[in-house]
Amino acid sequence: MNVLGKEQSFPAWDAIRIKGELQRRGLSLAELSRRHGYHANSAARALRVSWPEMERIIADALDEKPETLWPDRYVDGVPRKYLPRKQAGG
Repeated sequence: MNVLGKEQSFPAWDAIRIKGELQRRGLSLAELSRRHGYHANSAARALRVSWPEMERIIADALDEKPETLWPDRYVDGVPRKYLPRKQAGG
């Protein structure tokens, strides 16, 4: 909460910030992907589209939560893609 009593929202990390922080820690997206048994391009893809499993791997490497890196992809810590879709007209 900030001084106005509103919940403070933090902006999503952009791809440049994520890549830079991984590089600072001696990692790359490709290396992270391969370490976890994925194709070398998998982590890079997760920067563009929602992929909760890979988002967790990237976040863990950065000592963050996925919802901190991609707040628009999560609701109360749950990936949006795993939430039930709203009924049409309701």
